[in-house]
Amino acid sequence: MRAMLNLADSLLQILLIPFHRFHPIVGLTAISILMGTLMVLIYRFTSNQKAIRRVKNQIKIHFMEIRVYKEDLTQMLLAQKKILWDNFKYMGLSLKPGLVLIFLIIFILVPLNARYGYRSFRPEESFIVTVKTVAGKSPLDLDITLKTPEAIEVETPPLRLEEEREINWRLKAKKAGEYLLQFQLPDQTFSKQVVVEGPAPDHPGTHLNTPPSPSDEVKLETVNLGVTPELKIVPELRQEGFLSAFYNPYETPLPKNPWIEAIRINYLPRYFNDILGGWHLDWLMVFIVVSLGFGFLVKGLLRID
Repeated sequence: MRAMLNLADSLLQILLIPFHRFHPIVGLTAISILMGTLMVLIYRFTSNQKAIRRVKNQIKIHFMEIRVYKEDLTQMLLAQKKILWDNFKYMGLSLKPGLVLIFLIIFILVPLNARYGYRSFRPEESFIVTVKTVAGKSPLDLDITLKTPEAIEVETPPLRLEEEREINWRLKAKKAGEYLLQFQLPDQTFSKQVVVEGPAPDHPGTHLNTPPSPSDEVKLETVNLGVTPELKIVPELRQEGFLSAFYNPYETPLPKNPWIEAIRINYLPRYFNDILGGWHLDWLMVFIVVSLGFGFLVKGLLRID
């Protein structure tokens, strides 16, 4: 699963290369148009168009029967029964292409969310980092120490919330960079990456996000190349498992352990608020509107049922 997500991420990264000099919404719009077109073509070639067209025509005929026999209750009920049955057949014919499209969408939404879903922290900005214990383990009993690099200041001692199974620290970023926070237990150490950018550039998202190395280095430097893949920011790291890659495909998941279920950093959502008269647009809304709108346009042009 992780390998497939990484493959999707690599393909997305290549597709976004021509748009790195532009505002991030330009690249997002281009990917949305491409995905809308691709989804329509996949639906076209994975569905039985002849059978779908035949069923849709039958539904139209039954609606005409309702209008013709509007004075005959028996015939109207019979036509409605046929419409219901044909709708079930239509749903069955759409099942296979629908599953293929769901599979595709999931594997593209994860890397898109990492690029457009959250913004990095700024120097002198405070944030919360949370450790969540596994079910049945109280955070009051966990012997844990948070180690941070010099550029990350620990502002508060750990706040332990027994009912939520959480341990929270408030930290402050002192300067730009990519850093590893280390959570030390008596017999294990876990790490989570945190991203701090400098003052917001004209076109945000132009720094290279280098995955953390397996070494014990605490600090990872940010490399600013001007035209590079957009930052990939993921707030949560979970124990290894079937779904862990969907939460964070870029960092090594937490190994199986009896104490820590997840580590989470409270990155703030990212909005496109400098376009369309200052509207606060979430990236997912842009993706849905553009991909569906363009998909319906292509569907009509190609006369796909």
